Amino acid sequence: MAKTVVMKVIMDSGEQFTLPYDPAEIIEKFTHKDGRIRDEFIEMGAIYINPKHVSMMCYDEVGTEKPNIAIKWKDGTVFDNK
Repeated sequence: MAKTVVMKVIMDSGEQFTLPYDPAEIIEKFTHKDGRIRDEFIEMGAIYINPKHVSMMCYDEVGTEKPNIAIKWKDGTVFDNK
């Protein structure tokens, strides 16, 4: 099974987000060129995060295997994505 890296971001409020970015991308988005943490909303796909309110970040690996789907049509033919 193929794996991909995701980042889990935990906010001051305890809310958690899993983002499809690697650690270097997150750090680049959350900081200014001089290394200071941004105090503004950053677009992360469908959500906006203010890095000043992030308590913790950690990365994880998740499987990217597609689910097995089998469909049987009325005429008896079967579609299987295996």
